[in-house]
Amino acid sequence: MCGKAYASIQAGLDADDRSKAQARMLRLQAKDARERGMSEATEARRQGRIVRGAQQARHAAMGLEVDSGSAADLAYDTGSMSERDALTIRNNAVREAWGYNQQARFVRYEGRLAKRAGWQAGWSSAVGGTLSAIFSMPGGSSTPSGPQGGGSSASGSAGGMSAYSTGRTKTYGQGPNP
Repeated sequence: MCGKAYASIQAGLDADDRSKAQARMLRLQAKDARERGMSEATEARRQGRIVRGAQQARHAAMGLEVDSGSAADLAYDTGSMSERDALTIRNNAVREAWGYNQQARFVRYEGRLAKRAGWQAGWSSAVGGTLSAIFSMPGGSSTPSGPQGGGSSASGSAGGMSAYSTGRTKTYGQGPNP
């Protein structure tokens, strides 16, 4: 009786502890995704500056003016594309982190539900087992009115029925129930 109740409660607590650990790992993955995204976005911008510098060097070597005309347009486009790439990388990282955080929330929700279910099952087992033991004892009652079953019902009639009775009358010491 108590062993089953304890086992149910302990199973719920263990599931809650596991969900906390799993949620912690998911939050760490979210943090890593954000940091990785920022690092990769910075690298994309750096690569864009390198490409733009190489383009300007080639144009200058060819004798073109790098601050005007098509050379300037090309440099502007290169910078815009590298910034767009950096923002895409960063946004993808933020979305990935959001997904990990959502998973962490869901895992914690499941853990709390398992904990609650464990407590409910444990209490149900303990209370059910206790009541079963009480009613199976010699002289035990099937009604809350006592072992004699002589309470009166809500309508005021006597004779083994109480307001809480199951509808059966149990009379002790007078043979089997009719």
